[in-house]
Amino acid sequence: MWTRPYLPRVQSGTLEEIPAETTLSGLRSGTWLRVLSRDATDGATTGLWRIPPGWSHADDFTLEGGEALYVLEGDLRIGEQRYAAGHYGYRPAGRTHEGLRSQSGALVYAMWDAAPRLRAPGTVPIGSEPPILWLDGNAMDEHPTPVEGPVAGIMVRILRRDPSTGGMTLIIRIPPGWEEPRSEHHDCVEESFKLTGDIWLHENGAPQILSAGDYFFRPPRIKHGPMRTATGTSSLIRFSATVVNHYGPLT
Repeated sequence: MWTRPYLPRVQSGTLEEIPAETTLSGLRSGTWLRVLSRDATDGATTGLWRIPPGWSHADDFTLEGGEALYVLEGDLRIGEQRYAAGHYGYRPAGRTHEGLRSQSGALVYAMWDAAPRLRAPGTVPIGSEPPILWLDGNAMDEHPTPVEGPVAGIMVRILRRDPSTGGMTLIIRIPPGWEEPRSEHHDCVEESFKLTGDIWLHENGAPQILSAGDYFFRPPRIKHGPMRTATGTSSLIRFSATVVNHYGPLT
């Protein structure tokens, strides 16, 4: 799921929307998907899933890989649980996924850890990871980043930790005026969708600005920095393993 192409910046609003059922095999038609990245080896996919008002998929199902959903706009019901903007859920492979519906429509940032093919409940072995059936990210307390090294000011809300790899899914907020003068890299994959604001940075020596709605998929050991934000910024970030910041040249 982590062997995807290096994507330093994807402007999600420029991507074509495709019928979601062409990727989510077995899903009832009527929803739309912008594919942000996909692993060619196992079909793991990250995308923006747009669900129109009144749509539903009544049947329970299961998936062959883990699924993480973060609602950006609108409302989504999974069974009787309502997800609104800022709500998050994670279901491991094989976990029964109750039917879906949306009254007002929804825009969902979706991360599927394998090709998202809908299967009948009970036909896929259940993964060992604990599920997170619903989490209100808006209500979580912020804490300083647990990653050692960066300039002070970065605040996080950790949505999920992977017990086997140490990877994290988190919402990160950087305040206005924050600046990191150094270049850094990680030994793990970093995947990010920018929620608000913008940030200027050098990546592999080239300057760029990441703005709300932008996405990146950064394999290990990609140098990024210096960085700065005048307005402040927030992002949803997922790391494939425990994050260690390395500053300066690659060694």
